Order: sequence, then structure tokens, then C-alpha cells
Amino acid sequence: MYNIGARIRYFRELKHLSQKEFSNRIGVSNTRVSNWEAGVNRPDADLIADICRVLNISADELLDIHPNREQLTAEEEQILILVESKSGTLTV
Repeated sequence: MYNIGARIRYFRELKHLSQKEFSNRIGVSNTRVSNWEAGVNRPDADLIADICRVLNISADELLDIHPNREQLTAEEEQILILVESKSGTLTV
């Protein structure tokens, strides 16, 4: 089962943010962040952008979404190749 709380915790810890510091930056209580990370509940969809902004990640990274490369247009594929080559994560 997918657990967004575990991913929030992972990326939060990568940024060396405490739950309190992170919660202050996204405007929620640290109890809410603790509950997300414990799997008690999940963040509201309207908070995803703020969470991603503070953690400096994309929503795809947060939600662990991987595009199906077979469904990409040629232009999208070229953009993805360019981005991956610049980030060192080329997966062609």
C-alpha cells in the first residue's frame, strides 16, 4: 500500500527539517505532519504544492509517479532525455 507519509518524512529528513520546522513552513500544526508520517491520515490535496515547494521536489517525486515512456510524444521524450542527462539520471 502506498504511504505518502513515509515519502514526506524521507524528503523532510533529506532537507534536515524537523517536523515543527516543516509544519511551520507549510502552515499546519506539527501534529498534522506527525499524523501524516505515522499513516494516521494524509495531507489534503491543496497542500501538495506547498509540501513540494518546501521540500524542493516535484509532485511526481512526492507521489512516486513514474511516466509510462511509451505514452510520451517524441517531443516529451526529448525533453525528458535532456532533463535526465542534466540531472545524471538518464533512464533511456
